[in-house]
Amino acid sequence: MPGIVGFQETWLVGSRLYFKRDDEGTTEYPTLDLGTITQTTPNFEPTIIQARDPDGGRLNLIDEGFTEINESYEVTCLNINNENLNILFYGDEIHQLSPTGTGTNTNVRHRASIGPGKLTKLFSSNLLSGETELKAAYNVSGVGGTKVSGGGTLVPYNGTNASLADFEVISAERGLVRFFSGGTNSLSDQDLVDLDFVETAYSTGNTRLVKPQSATKPLNGKAYIVFSRNNNTRQSVRECDVSLQVNSAAFSIEDYSTVTFNVSVLTDILASDVAGRYIHITGDEISDPGPGQGNIG
Repeated sequence: MPGIVGFQETWLVGSRLYFKRDDEGTTEYPTLDLGTITQTTPNFEPTIIQARDPDGGRLNLIDEGFTEINESYEVTCLNINNENLNILFYGDEIHQLSPTGTGTNTNVRHRASIGPGKLTKLFSSNLLSGETELKAAYNVSGVGGTKVSGGGTLVPYNGTNASLADFEVISAERGLVRFFSGGTNSLSDQDLVDLDFVETAYSTGNTRLVKPQSATKPLNGKAYIVFSRNNNTRQSVRECDVSLQVNSAAFSIEDYSTVTFNVSVLTDILASDVAGRYIHITGDEISDPGPGQGNIG
């Protein structure tokens, strides 16, 4: 029966990438699931040298050898979570964002910016241990305060008191306030004001904070690139030590945003597996062709 194939396997394949960053000192990093990625494919760039024999008046190719083999994967992630953003922004690790307590701020000094398009950004007095500079405040409520010169109480805009209002909260979520010059306290641009407000507290142990460019070296670790077929009944894994670098990011309102990483395989000539392993983990091996299977090549 010509055409029956008994040893070939055709692929309709999807991919998944798991990455474990190399531990540093006593810090042990978890294995991360980078989430949904577009299909990734290995790229190889071998450097080949050739030996040629000029005997007879022509250069005859007599041998070839490798000086290097570079293997890499371009991985495009649709999962824009803080773990992947930490990689994108070259962070060291994700951190806890304050405040985690009451979030109360009292008599925090600001300058009232007054004029077309001018706003005042609120700053928080809730500092973590070791911090010395005020951080921007978000998700605020109960904004009030006094004018430093004269001590007059600032009047907030309530929707009906335009002639008396000294300020209004433009965005509580973004911590933005607009001040007015014609209100009760006759504020001028850059007048000092002491403000009271409350920030919504975050849960203790949260992982909301990324510190960009705090990484001290390229991100190296162990990658597990899974190639899955037939509804995951057949799976293979490329295990390898890698260097993971940012390639690009595309934040979009018209399509799903993506972050693209370049995953370069690292090699160790002294290791038992010089460049890691490729292993078939799920599904039976393709059996040898049996009698009557005809053309197997």
